[in-house]
Amino acid sequence: MAASGFTPISLYYSATAAAVPLAANLTAGELSLNTNDGKLYYKNSSNVVTLLASTAGSSGDVVGPASATDNALARFDLTTGKLIQNSVGILSDAGVLTGLTGLTSSGSITLSSLTSGRVTYAGASGLLTDSANMTFDGTSLSVAGLKSSGNVLIGTTTDFTSTTVPGALEVAGYGIYPYVYRGTTNTTDFSGINWYTPTAFSGNNGASSQNLYAGTFMANVQNTGAGGTNRIAAYALLANSAVDSSGVGATVRAQGLQITASRYSATDLSTRTDSSVHGIQLTASHVATAPSTIVSSFVQGLLVNSNNNAGTASSHIGVGSTLVVGTTSGAPVTSSPTAIQFHSTSFAVGLSAGNAATVTTGAAFYATGPTVAATGTMTTYYGLFLGSSSVTGTLTNLYGVYSADTAAINYFGGNTGVGTTTPTSLLQTAGTSAKSAFRTPNIAEVDTISATAATGTINYDVTTQSVLYYTSNASGNFTVNFRGSSGTSLNTMMQTGESISATFLVTNGATAYYNSAVTIDGTSVTPKWQGGTAPTSGNASSTDVYTYVIQKTGSATYVVLASQTKFA
Repeated sequence: MAASGFTPISLYYSATAAAVPLAANLTAGELSLNTNDGKLYYKNSSNVVTLLASTAGSSGDVVGPASATDNALARFDLTTGKLIQNSVGILSDAGVLTGLTGLTSSGSITLSSLTSGRVTYAGASGLLTDSANMTFDGTSLSVAGLKSSGNVLIGTTTDFTSTTVPGALEVAGYGIYPYVYRGTTNTTDFSGINWYTPTAFSGNNGASSQNLYAGTFMANVQNTGAGGTNRIAAYALLANSAVDSSGVGATVRAQGLQITASRYSATDLSTRTDSSVHGIQLTASHVATAPSTIVSSFVQGLLVNSNNNAGTASSHIGVGSTLVVGTTSGAPVTSSPTAIQFHSTSFAVGLSAGNAATVTTGAAFYATGPTVAATGTMTTYYGLFLGSSSVTGTLTNLYGVYSADTAAINYFGGNTGVGTTTPTSLLQTAGTSAKSAFRTPNIAEVDTISATAATGTINYDVTTQSVLYYTSNASGNFTVNFRGSSGTSLNTMMQTGESISATFLVTNGATAYYNSAVTIDGTSVTPKWQGGTAPTSGNASSTDVYTYVIQKTGSATYVVLASQTKFA
């Protein structure tokens, strides 16, 4: 109640809880009171209604220590709400919080300077930062690089044995399974797995034997007990290379294994003749400790399967090899006293004492013939093809095929052509305008000598002999029938334009007989006899020699030149 004689001053006010005056209700500097909330408002020069005071803050002053650390976070002391104290937490003007020995939160902590998905680590001065080289999505951890001074276990919690040197890698499941992806514009080489032995490994100058392996692969499978019938396989190295290409202009190469072995140091001074460089050295064996009862269908040092199941391969090669001697310009004199493209260095049986080794069939080189199914087409197949040489330097002796074994038997099952690619006989030679077709200091013909008396029809098989000699006295005039063999006609065996010579020796006693008729494949022919007259008798107590030159002039058409000569 106002004092008597005075006019009360009342502010613009509201008794409604939580009511706040609007800017339109006040002028600049004017006060407004909410009598229900105990809050005093005013309108500032920016035309904004602002809280000036409140009864809620009237519990008392807050008291602090006599001194404090600059930028230290203030903490309440006790529960009165009026005492504050110093702390080790320093909040700089830049908003960096340091000095804490621990941080506990019942909710999420968001660090706005970090990138989602990256792994956080302490960087310089212990400040938290993240790395683009290590990410974690809650399930999978991706690492661009990994270094460890101890064993690294992947896919397993079982460590190596205590004798394993730290730094080893133990991988379960698929083992090392790199997945490499590069964009469509990549033009550089990229490796899923790269083992490199640094040059710092300098060795010991040959003072003792030493092997350095860039990688060692060992597959060990144990088959124990009665066992089943399924296959058990151990692959020390299984390489599967595939290229999925949808571009029409790219050069695509898929190589299962590419190996380069070289001696390259300019200071390589070793002159030991037993030094070697092997691109691939393979050993496949039944080892000495294996029981003699083990059985393998194959023990193969190298097995290559080359398949083209779809598409076009301009050249399809199972095993390819390039041998080059001396290609570097300005290099020192290069010498390979023996250069061999493919070399079978040793073929030995039963070298160890007491080892009764047996080989039924051996071959330094063995190639099966092709199988062309009904849906396949092959124009030409070479069991062995040796291409032409290109020599602009000096090549003293050039051998296409050279067999040094004087005890060896060389066998060719089919027709063999020398100077011709289309032989029609087991051996056919063709000369040129500058070379004769065949040259030999002597030749041996096959004779058939039989204690048989000439009479009736005598089958002369030209594939069996060049000379037929009957040593018993002829018992009657006879017909000579020329044929290839009992199963092959002479017409089938001979080509038009070919001729063949045959000799028949007939023994006569006191009563002489002669060749009265000639047939070829059972069909009568009339020979042209030497002197123009066919013989009408033989020569008693002598050997009559009949010679025949048979020339094929067409299908089943022949000219036969014949002669009879007495030898006594």
